[in-house]
Amino acid sequence: MALPGVHGHQGLQIVSTPEDLRYTLVVDKRDITEEAKYVYLARNPWDVCVSFYHMMTNMSTFDFREGTFEDFVDTFLRGNFGYGDYFEHVAWGYALREKPNVLFLTYEELKKNTRKVVLRLAYFLGEWCGHCLEEDEILLQKLLEKLQPEYMRNVVVVDLKGDGNPQWDVALSR
Repeated sequence: MALPGVHGHQGLQIVSTPEDLRYTLVVDKRDITEEAKYVYLARNPWDVCVSFYHMMTNMSTFDFREGTFEDFVDTFLRGNFGYGDYFEHVAWGYALREKPNVLFLTYEELKKNTRKVVLRLAYFLGEWCGHCLEEDEILLQKLLEKLQPEYMRNVVVVDLKGDGNPQWDVALSR
């Protein structure tokens, strides 16, 4: 859903439903502005690597259907596929965390303490959003219910450490 040449509120004006905002957007570093707010949600490299591997082997456009996981790990570690270097991108996002218009979160943090992260996100979006959720426990509970696994696609946090090449443990733990 990355729309070339469409930035900021213009992009939101052409979104037909809130569900359209669920897509992962690749942020061009040159397009970061002080007027917009950004939520950077990072995942651990093991999970990202496994997820990208499945995406690459399931989509014919990537021409990787016959590729092995071992081949893909090497490609992932070199940052040698369409989305660039994972480690560079997360380092870039992490460096932005002190900016007032950036909220840096991790998927693992979200899974561990969903309520706390949802409230942080609400306050980041606007004080009134945070107050609204804190003052209306029923609304907050409805939102938290919608964040339960049965309402989302099946996303599993993977721990592959020790299951493969020991060099992967070192490389993916940087």
